[in-house]
Amino acid sequence: MDGQSRLPLQRSSSATRGAAAPAGTTASGEPADDVASRAARLELVLAATGTGSFDWDLVDDRLVWDDRTRRLLELPTGVLGERPERVRAQILPEDLPGLDAAVGAAVAACGPCNVQLRIPRPGGAERRVSAHGRALAGPDGRAVRIVGIIRDITAEQDLASWLQRSMLPRRVPQVPGIAVAARYSTGAGTQALEIGGDWYDVIPLPGAHVGLVIGDVQGHNVHAAAVMGQLRAALRAYATEGHDPAAVVARASRFLADLDTGLFATCTYLDLDTLTGSAEIVRAGHMGPLVRGPHGHSAWPAAEGGLPLGIEPEQDYPVTRLELEPGSTLLLCTDGAVGSRTLDLDSGARGLREHLAGSPVDDLEALADTMAELARDQHDGPDDLALLIARWDAPADHVLRRRLRRAVDPADLVAVSRVRRQLRTALRRWGVPELADTAELLASELVTNALVHTDHGAVLAATLITPAPDAPEPGATDSELPDAAAPAPDAAPAPTAEGTADLPAGVALPRTPPRGTRLRVEVHDRASQRPKPRTPGEHASSGRGLLLVQALADDWGVQPRGEGKVTWFELICP
Repeated sequence: MDGQSRLPLQRSSSATRGAAAPAGTTASGEPADDVASRAARLELVLAATGTGSFDWDLVDDRLVWDDRTRRLLELPTGVLGERPERVRAQILPEDLPGLDAAVGAAVAACGPCNVQLRIPRPGGAERRVSAHGRALAGPDGRAVRIVGIIRDITAEQDLASWLQRSMLPRRVPQVPGIAVAARYSTGAGTQALEIGGDWYDVIPLPGAHVGLVIGDVQGHNVHAAAVMGQLRAALRAYATEGHDPAAVVARASRFLADLDTGLFATCTYLDLDTLTGSAEIVRAGHMGPLVRGPHGHSAWPAAEGGLPLGIEPEQDYPVTRLELEPGSTLLLCTDGAVGSRTLDLDSGARGLREHLAGSPVDDLEALADTMAELARDQHDGPDDLALLIARWDAPADHVLRRRLRRAVDPADLVAVSRVRRQLRTALRRWGVPELADTAELLASELVTNALVHTDHGAVLAATLITPAPDAPEPGATDSELPDAAAPAPDAAPAPTAEGTADLPAGVALPRTPPRGTRLRVEVHDRASQRPKPRTPGEHASSGRGLLLVQALADDWGVQPRGEGKVTWFELICP
């Protein structure tokens, strides 16, 4: 049998065996010359692309292939027609279940049969091939034959894999106060030859913040990987510009919609303040983070979510706030880590939670290896998976953060004076009355400036970060240490529901704040114009606000936030 020049369509099968056809025609009534011409053209195309062909007679269980297929499957010379077992022996055993499943589905439906296989080669290398066929029905409607083509995709998949990995971070950046490890893996089984749009990112941000990102673009091909690269770059740019988490995700969604790729993406973005452990979480059709406390308790905190990216360009995304304890560990992952065709999401999520709760977190690289191995074992499906693990260790000066947040209505004539009074009261309660005069003056200037340039009001947010007292010298007596149990001079009553601080009830402040205590005051408004200090004329009645901020604050700046901006200053206790 000369299989080298024989195409599947040139061979009679049991489905047509014995059927008489008029001279010069085929069994289907077509002119024989037309069929031969089409077969010749098809043969030229297959030869030009290095594609082989095969013809599997299901009735006689006999498989016939051409010489190109023989070379792709590493079959001995001269073997051009055999039973299927001869070919199965050449395939990596791990891929056989997927092959059997694809063939079974095609035979049952008389439909397509598409599968990717690995052929072991000397030295441990593998050749990856893609087979595409179709089951054909006999007179009784049952499948009697599968015909198709096969081609080498090793180089193509190597290129695709390189493309995807080149779009992921080449290294995880080192951010003070937080340790991070990440893992990415292609899907299991035969589909491991495909690539997907899973990605992760770690983004250092201004103000000792860090952005943690996990996401997945729809699809498993080079197109999905390319879109992933564009989306990752866009989201990273929006984050580093200083936008708040909700605005970062909303802008990324509009960016993807404007690309008009026909694809959507899911994503979770987490903004972590590494000084205080405060996290803001935004979900776009994606699962939230798994959180492990410093003593091992692990849970998936409830986090509000919105639509996947790219579906509704004007979608607003809710923000969920989370306060972490020092030593807490976060796990962000794509759905390939928790669910598959044989594992429901709840079971997969429970497996990850239990493993994280019972694992040591001192070595994040080792933890990432075991978490990725568990995810692959319990998943065993076609989807890719990405994992991002972060442990917040907290800086040495972390003890407590106290906050005040007040909205200012432009129609309220006494709003500015009320906010000034509330800020002064909060600073006395927090034990830093020496900052009150300067903070009140500068906050008043920023709030007034915001009200002058917008019709939408403003929001003042004040945060006090108190570092830990220095460790006592050996032999120091209790009298030399700050009296944490005693109230501060002129201390106000404990905070109420209307109060200004999130200090736990019953916790008193030291008489003297530790060195390095830092007050940050932010004024949020909806004006996009960036304010700049200017020198007013001698008789000008305005224009000195930012000059005061510049002169009196230890640090100050302006950051874009969504539809507006944030103007901020910091004061540090001497």
